[in-house]
Amino acid sequence: MEHLPLREQCGLISIELCTSPWESGSSPEMYCYNAFAREGYIGSYCEGGGIGTAIKALCLDALTEASIFWNLHRR
Repeated sequence: MEHLPLREQCGLISIELCTSPWESGSSPEMYCYNAFAREGYIGSYCEGGGIGTAIKALCLDALTEASIFWNLHRR
């Protein structure tokens, strides 16, 4: 599927392809973020930023135990 044009990929999964003119004055990520924010959506424009933060928070106990600084503090 990755070798098909985007319009055909959207057709295969029955979603509408929406396009919008983008001016290179900003990054594509920021442009998309602002476009969705104008429609009332909230989110993160950094690729993987939100999920990365959640995964780090879930691993905090293990990271703390593995930290050399935590081991020095416990002595």
